Amino acid sequence: MPAAAASSVSPAAVSRLSAPMSAPVISDAVLNRMRGIGDPAADRVVAELTARGQLAEVNRLLRQWVYNDQPLPSGLPSDLVSFIDKARQLPSWADLTRIATAAQFGQAHMSYLALAYSMGVSTAAFTYPILASVFDPNVGIFLDFQKRLLGSLKLISGVYDPDAFGPHGQIIPDLVKVRLMHAAVRDYLDDSRWDRARWGVAISQEAMLVETWLFGVYALNAMQGLGVQIPADVAADFLHTWRVEGAMLGVPAGAMPADLPTANALFSQLADRDQWASPQGRYLLNTFIDQAGKYMSGPGGVDISPILISVIRCVLGPRLADMLGVPKSLWDDEVDPALHSLQATTTDNAGPLSWFVQVINDLLGDNVQMVTLKGQPVYLDIPSYRMPASSHR
Repeated sequence: MPAAAASSVSPAAVSRLSAPMSAPVISDAVLNRMRGIGDPAADRVVAELTARGQLAEVNRLLRQWVYNDQPLPSGLPSDLVSFIDKARQLPSWADLTRIATAAQFGQAHMSYLALAYSMGVSTAAFTYPILASVFDPNVGIFLDFQKRLLGSLKLISGVYDPDAFGPHGQIIPDLVKVRLMHAAVRDYLDDSRWDRARWGVAISQEAMLVETWLFGVYALNAMQGLGVQIPADVAADFLHTWRVEGAMLGVPAGAMPADLPTANALFSQLADRDQWASPQGRYLLNTFIDQAGKYMSGPGGVDISPILISVIRCVLGPRLADMLGVPKSLWDDEVDPALHSLQATTTDNAGPLSWFVQVINDLLGDNVQMVTLKGQPVYLDIPSYRMPASSHR
């Protein structure tokens, strides 16, 4: 069974949105080419900004760009303005009515949506070494739970905020900023730090296709695994939202199937090609649990790590959980039924996960423009890893 169909404790309860196809959706030759391509337009502009030592000032200015219809702040370099003016345009085929329909469904199932992304997608990504290897401590880039959380929350606003793509929504600046963040990582991970022969370009088009389909296909199946009934037309609109976001993040639109059967088949194909147990994945899972346990706490500040471990295992299902080394827990017998009844859990103050569900619901509040950590905001800034060329002696 492909990763997208994995359930928690009762895999038979999961009804697939569609049956996988037998023939490859995209040939290995095409996927190999995608593995060797990053995001040339974003890569060029970030390399120039870095070489000119402008990242700090650019980040200061870009923090002022919040809303979709907002003019860019004055003072940005002209090459960056040219890039953003193109990058902020929706694809011609984007359908805002379909996106709003998907978001209304997500809003009505907020608890499950929050759980699928915060504990499912975030950790399922670690089962793909092509994604996990970017955070290998040996390459000098480390997982920051708060920044990863912020980036994920802002991107999923498209499937829980009906106005996310509207004039006063915030998702378009967020998508552009994520493209620039990815370019900065690629600029840093040159051949001296990154095994290009094994992984291709860091955060390649193939890697971004995998991640987009985790958000768009895996999340749907994860919610189904928790008992959410998703009408086929709503699931198709949900997929459409992620095709739009993927295209705006630099994934070729032609590589993202528009129909559910082909989308599921491609996700299965990518899992067969790119998903396996790895030291990087297990390291990231442990780092995620450690950092998430510090960021989220139970009543009275109690350590929730044991419950987090059980929640992750139940959401991922045994196959993916074993791939990451997530152990079985005595909590599983209480956590699994609670996760399958989140609406009751949120109203039952005595329930084993009532406070935990409230935590993840709070993560998807009305305004996720920033996450604050110890009173300091966490922004979608372009990371600076290199010293500008002019500073070398």
